[in-house]
Amino acid sequence: MPLDLDIKVSDVIAAIALLISVLSAIYARGQRIAAERANLIAVRESRRPLRLQVFQSMHHFSKYCSTYWTLYHMGEVNRSRELTERIDTFKWEIEQHGHLDMGP
Repeated sequence: MPLDLDIKVSDVIAAIALLISVLSAIYARGQRIAAERANLIAVRESRRPLRLQVFQSMHHFSKYCSTYWTLYHMGEVNRSRELTERIDTFKWEIEQHGHLDMGP
């Protein structure tokens, strides 16, 4: 029994359309992955100034804490109330920046 392979123009057009749709799906998937990666980079870069501000706040606070005892003996700081106020101010400054996604 011989196979009769009559390929019509509509079959060729359907095969070409299928090939184009598969290639489009592959291209769209690649574009979605690239867009997600670009979005992550944009979010990370937009948080960079806020992270720098948090770092500077931490630096100033640690400098204050490390010089507190000297400042206390020189009379520039009165009692530990100023230290506790400074701690509260530091906590408030950090909380104002919200979640900065500073994980590894």
